[in-house]
Amino acid sequence: MTTGAVFLEAHDVTKRFGGLTAVDSVSFTMKLGTIKALIGPNGAGKSTMLNMLSGVYLPTSGRISVRTVDVTGQQAHKFVGLGIARTFQTVQLFGNMTVIENVVMGLHTKCKTGIIQSALRLPSVLREERMVFASAMEHLERVGLADRASELAVNLPYGQQRMLEIARAMASSPEMLMLDEPAAGLSMKETEHLALFVQEIRDSGIGVLVVDHDMRLIMDISDEVVVLDHGKKIAEGTPREVQTNPSVITAYLGEEAGDE
Repeated sequence: MTTGAVFLEAHDVTKRFGGLTAVDSVSFTMKLGTIKALIGPNGAGKSTMLNMLSGVYLPTSGRISVRTVDVTGQQAHKFVGLGIARTFQTVQLFGNMTVIENVVMGLHTKCKTGIIQSALRLPSVLREERMVFASAMEHLERVGLADRASELAVNLPYGQQRMLEIARAMASSPEMLMLDEPAAGLSMKETEHLALFVQEIRDSGIGVLVVDHDMRLIMDISDEVVVLDHGKKIAEGTPREVQTNPSVITAYLGEEAGDE
C-alpha cells in the first residue's frame, strides 16, 4: 500500500429509484492512509453512495474505478476481492456463531483449502485452520474482544457487536474500509475507543470512508469531509473548511441560519 495514492474514484455517480434521485452526479476520490467522511442531513444519499461504492447498488449512471480500473457494475463480492471491506448501518453478524467464528468468516478469502482436502482433514488443512484462528484472535485483541472469543455473537452488548463487525471486515486485509454509522448506539467511552481504532487503521495505510451522524467524531478523526444534501455534493474539504461553509450551515440548520 502506498499512503496517499488514489485508490477509489467516483465519477459523476447517480442513483435513481423510480422518480427519486437519491444521489445526483457525485464525484470524489479516496486515498490510501486517509479518513474521508461522508456527511449530510437525513435523506442526503450517504448510505446509497456507500452501497454503490461497495457493489451493493448498481449506479444508474456514472463510473466507479479502483486503481484507475472501471469496476462499475461489479457484484459486491468482487469488491471484496478488490480490497474493499465494509460494515452496515444495521449490525450484520452471524448471531448463532461464536465471536471468533464470525471473524474467521472474514478470513475466508485467504483460505486455499478445497472441499476434498477439508473432508480428508489433511495436515495442510489443520495447519491452515490453526493459522486462521490465530489470525482471527489477533483481530479480536485489537478491538478488545479476545476474552469473549468463545461466546455467541448474539450475546455481546450492542457496542461490542459493532466492534466485532469491524474486526470481521478487517480480517479480509482490505486496502479500503467503509464504515456505515459505526458510532450509532455507542456510549461516549465506546465512541472514543472507536475513534482511536479507526485512526490506527488509517495510520496503517488503509483508506477509511465513514458515514456517521456524530459530528464530534467526524470532525475529530477525518482528514477530509464530503457533504451531501438532497443527493448532491455541496462541499468538500478539511473538517474546518466544511464547518464554516455557508452551504453546509444552511443544509444542517436551515435557510434562516444560512442567511445570518
